[in-house]
Amino acid sequence: MHRALYFLYLSFLLCCLPYGDAAESDLLLLKNEELVIGIKVDLGGRIMLFRRADGENVLHSDPADWSLTDDEIPKAENAPDLTEYQGHIVWIGPASKWWEDTDGDLSPPDKSFHPDPYLLYDRCEVMEHSANRLVLQGNISPLNGMRMTKIFEFGAPGQLNITVSVTNERTRPVTWNIWSNTRFHPEGQSGFSIPEKGNLSFAFSAWRPHTERPLYYEIHNGVVSFGRPSVSDLEDYSFFGKLSFSEYRAIIAVYKDNLFIKKVSDEVLPGEVPAEHSPLEIYQRYTQDSRGHLMELELHSPEFTLAPGESANFSEQWNLMQLTAEEQDWPFEKIVTNSQHLP
Repeated sequence: MHRALYFLYLSFLLCCLPYGDAAESDLLLLKNEELVIGIKVDLGGRIMLFRRADGENVLHSDPADWSLTDDEIPKAENAPDLTEYQGHIVWIGPASKWWEDTDGDLSPPDKSFHPDPYLLYDRCEVMEHSANRLVLQGNISPLNGMRMTKIFEFGAPGQLNITVSVTNERTRPVTWNIWSNTRFHPEGQSGFSIPEKGNLSFAFSAWRPHTERPLYYEIHNGVVSFGRPSVSDLEDYSFFGKLSFSEYRAIIAVYKDNLFIKKVSDEVLPGEVPAEHSPLEIYQRYTQDSRGHLMELELHSPEFTLAPGESANFSEQWNLMQLTAEEQDWPFEKIVTNSQHLP
């Protein structure tokens, strides 16, 4: 009887918790006095949660996905259609080679955009988990012969350092690159500062030309960012586009009172990024259809060739700070150039 009352009381307490707190318990958490990071280990080591200790999640992620069980997560070997869980994920690139150099006769489940499902749905193993550091190791992908290790580690106040190491587990050399894709909260705004001269490019291609339109971008005081379509325009059209830049820059994003900074570490592999990509890319979509709004903040490593057993690393640094009351009233371009929290 006492045992039954105990579980009834425990259930009552859980029901009284805010939904976010209850959902976060389904993730593997790394937290300190400034930051909370939540990772879905069995979903490719994907970051689903990134917030200040007193703030809200700045990533585009549905808490309903955080509690997925092993039976509910797709199995790559069953060739599932792409299921996208947002958050932050790392892919092997470039995209044009994804299904061209496989072990065995592997082909994409569909003909559309389809990254490596063996990495997307990888059941990672926790190698280390301490107060300040988490290390995950994945399985070998038959699509590219790579095994991925992810290291998450707190740095200075408000800073998270992420290092991805990929190892060639084949018996022959392979050539790839590393692609970091962070889905920021789509109600926010993102951009980066650009010099007077530099290769800034915009890409748009309409699959549904009657209803799709390019998303306009603006440059104010040396800062480039996408605009936002009106509510009335969204009733008739979807808007999207990709901004690419030819060198690494710090990507700045804001959501409510949060300032998010994503940048590569000081040491980057030598070489060139694959021609179909750029070191820095921002993709943004606004739509009323089932695809929903989306903001992707992407970094691409240079291409590398690995002999059997060799590894390559790509590291980035995230900062998440609270904008001051004054900064919250600034236009976006002034935050990018003048915030006291900029590196």
